[in-house]
Amino acid sequence: MASQTEIARSVVEKIDGFSFERFHEDDEEAVLNMIAEGFSSREPLTTNMSVPFEAFRDSFVKEVVKKALSDNLSLVIRDSATNMVMGALLNEDFHDTISQESEDGTVSHPVTPILELLGALDEIIVKDCFPNLKERQVFHAFMGTTQKGYEGRGLAKKLRAVTAKFAKTQGFDYLVVEPTNPITLIIWKKLGAEVVATIHAPDFKCADGSAPFAGTQIKDVHAVRLDLNAVEL
Repeated sequence: MASQTEIARSVVEKIDGFSFERFHEDDEEAVLNMIAEGFSSREPLTTNMSVPFEAFRDSFVKEVVKKALSDNLSLVIRDSATNMVMGALLNEDFHDTISQESEDGTVSHPVTPILELLGALDEIIVKDCFPNLKERQVFHAFMGTTQKGYEGRGLAKKLRAVTAKFAKTQGFDYLVVEPTNPITLIIWKKLGAEVVATIHAPDFKCADGSAPFAGTQIKDVHAVRLDLNAVEL
């Protein structure tokens, strides 16, 4: 029988001493700082733009975390031995993603060029895969990371596998994600996802005409789709 603590945390699955749970407001600060640190120091697009940790956290990640709590579709990894959150994947309904992108066209963030690039990928996804996109049809895995020092334990792969199963239980038919880290792209492919959109980053131009990724080591950026009803999860 589940304990009262587990019920409050909405445990989704337990694997190898780690608990995969719905993101709860008690973990908001930990997840906020972990996501901001992971992206500002280890995610290729964000590090390429040299976005400072605090600016990234306070002007952008904080908004994403608040929405994730409201949507109740995001997951965290908790170390059962220490009770500490060691990973998180912030998710949303892809229908909300597209609606928000159209509304936020004039909103400026330190990572606006990245958001414009991802938005261009999303336009391709909708055009080629979901021209009649409906609510709660496509699950969007948006921002994920593991705690620094916990790399190499397979947690990133486990988190994404659990997320895919969770998305299916929530009634979604597909999962989409823009894995900007090459390692994350490999993980999603191993889970059965296929590349459905690609943009050559150095050639990408923002709405203001700038080419922020020209001359960098960043090359192709992809979006992938996972058919949740066609793969064994």
